[in-house]
Amino acid sequence: MGSDRLWIVPLTYWFLIPLLPAVRPECFTGTYQECQEADFIPGHDLAGAGFDITTLRRTVGRITPLESALNRAKTCTLCPNRLLNGRAQKVPTGVAEWRSFPTCALRVSNEIFKSAAAYADWLGAELGSDWRAGLGAPALPVDPDAVVVAAASRAPLTQFTIKREREGGYIFVTREVACVYYRHEVADCPTPETYFYDWLKLLPPVYSNSSKPLFYSLISKYGTHYIRQVELGGRVREVTALKNCEVGLDGLSDEDVKDCLGMEAFASISPDLAGKADHCRELRDSNLSNQTFSEKYSDRRSETIGGSPEAAPTFHISENVQTYQKWAGSLHKAPDVVSYTLAPLHELVSFTGPTKENLKRAIMDYIVERAVHIRCPSCPEGALPRQSGECTCQCTPSPELTKDCCRNQQGLADMSIFVESGKGLYGDTATQTDGYVRATFGKEMRRTSVIDNNDNPQWDESLEFGALRLAPGKLLTIEAWDEDGLFGNDLLGSCEVEAMATAAPRSHICALKDGSISFRVKIECLPSQYGRYCEKYRPAA
Repeated sequence: MGSDRLWIVPLTYWFLIPLLPAVRPECFTGTYQECQEADFIPGHDLAGAGFDITTLRRTVGRITPLESALNRAKTCTLCPNRLLNGRAQKVPTGVAEWRSFPTCALRVSNEIFKSAAAYADWLGAELGSDWRAGLGAPALPVDPDAVVVAAASRAPLTQFTIKREREGGYIFVTREVACVYYRHEVADCPTPETYFYDWLKLLPPVYSNSSKPLFYSLISKYGTHYIRQVELGGRVREVTALKNCEVGLDGLSDEDVKDCLGMEAFASISPDLAGKADHCRELRDSNLSNQTFSEKYSDRRSETIGGSPEAAPTFHISENVQTYQKWAGSLHKAPDVVSYTLAPLHELVSFTGPTKENLKRAIMDYIVERAVHIRCPSCPEGALPRQSGECTCQCTPSPELTKDCCRNQQGLADMSIFVESGKGLYGDTATQTDGYVRATFGKEMRRTSVIDNNDNPQWDESLEFGALRLAPGKLLTIEAWDEDGLFGNDLLGSCEVEAMATAAPRSHICALKDGSISFRVKIECLPSQYGRYCEKYRPAA
């Protein structure tokens, strides 16, 4: 996996090492009237929300009550929000800490993954290891021909990469930009919402196949976990699917495409990030017919969280800095969860009895049952054995294959000519023709044997060229000759045929000065390539 991270801390650890110091506002106790008139802090109810680690989505059910700011004394905590001109905003009683960043903490990421499983692992890594805390490692089935993904298995972007990989070999480039403004967390030992708590009390005392649906019903509404701590702001994340070997056939490397997609993305956000612009321009002009990389490699999905939807930026180079600034400028008013720490749902069970352990088992079963088995695509003959847990194919590099088992060139085809017969050749006046046929393609030449003293020879002979490179306008030349020994050979005539791949052999009759010869041309693209000139890439099934 290759990656570029600019001005950033790895995304998995944002909540541990922020780029800019969080500011603790000078909060104060507000009167009842002040509390009634004040707005809540932005995103006040996002910590304490339910969360499903298989979808990486918040759930609809409310876990902890964060809709009240009044304490028993009918007062509340008010904090001036410097991002909103110092306006005092109320903090829910269930929130232990609230911080703001003085400006947007910009984080940019650009990475490449060799398989859908690797991408899913990366998405799941944003959960950290805390999703397993209190649960243990899930007992996932072992499948030597597949990779099993648990965390993020049903996330929309994971589903996109899995769908593409099942169509054939793909690699994936992800680009991401995020902006963080706030951080807060729920208090230790949070009090559950009444409705959620009552549902916990109603769960059956025995967890079994018959009672499992009741537990799953709760999990589907409230999630597998709840959010304890959040960083709030916005994020745009995009993943582009690249046919595994198409990049090489375009004369580029995977890293070239990753870097140049990243350059185009970052140029649309900050003109300063243009270190690779000249190199990418050269690659684009020489390999992509002046298309941008985003235009050439356009099979992608994206998601945006936080901010004003109509202001969400894209990663296309035609976008400008103002687009990003408009979106980032809306985040302090309408933030969403950018990073988080989690705790499993069963830890909120505070009463005695089997419910806590039963819910823990149900959560583990739910995660295992929603895990996705990513069937590994077949590797070409001669590929090295796969590493455990990997779906990528590896080959020993050669003039024909790269280390990723891709063809080094496009337009590769296997060609053979079946020379059938000649008719009325009349190469000699005193005797009949001592005829043979010669086929030439580029620098390669093959010829038949000589049939002596026969104006109507029947060769029925195959001329094997093996793997050759096709291109528009590249011609196959067929010549008929009369062998005259010491007196030199006489060319009886020739014809040219454009070399292109066809579904079946093509029959031809070549008219000569006298007579004709008949032959068949068979041209088949090598595996994973197709098109008239084998210029297109088709992933292996």
